[in-house]
Amino acid sequence: MPLPIGETHDLTRLTLSRARIKLADVACPYFYPTGKSELALWSFPQRLPLGAGYHGHCTASKNGSAEAHLPSEMELKDFCNLGHAGGCGRMPSDRHCDAVRFSRARAAKNESGDRIVLHYVCDLNHAPVEYGQLEYDLRAGSWKVSHPDSRIQRQAECYLAACLENQGQQTANAKKEKSKIND
Repeated sequence: MPLPIGETHDLTRLTLSRARIKLADVACPYFYPTGKSELALWSFPQRLPLGAGYHGHCTASKNGSAEAHLPSEMELKDFCNLGHAGGCGRMPSDRHCDAVRFSRARAAKNESGDRIVLHYVCDLNHAPVEYGQLEYDLRAGSWKVSHPDSRIQRQAECYLAACLENQGQQTANAKKEKSKIND
């Protein structure tokens, strides 16, 4: 949902009033992740905006070229996975946003847990310009509400996959700890 230009909005308060969420860092909106990076570029990849480090291609272009660019390791580390890439030479000056932030809403107590709601915020110069919700149906294995921009949708898919992977690891660790206590 685009925000009216010239008005200020407290999106954190607005979003928090609807659901208890934790806002993550940001990713570059021009980055199209194609897979999880196995390179040890980050000390704590699970703390990255998409929940892990990714390789992929850059769709930004200053010269109007439609050609995808394969970022270097340095670009992946410093720009693509981290957003607000003012130092990136490929970031167009005329852009809708320069960073995307995702967060997972906590399920309401009366919900069965069959759906996952992701909130997203697109920033331009560190100020929100667009926000909304995406919804994934776990039973159907499909998105009920997706983002119209394929790059942002792909980032949401990566973020969700990392969330589910992390949740699975936490569940496995909790079971292991419970087993130790019961032994």
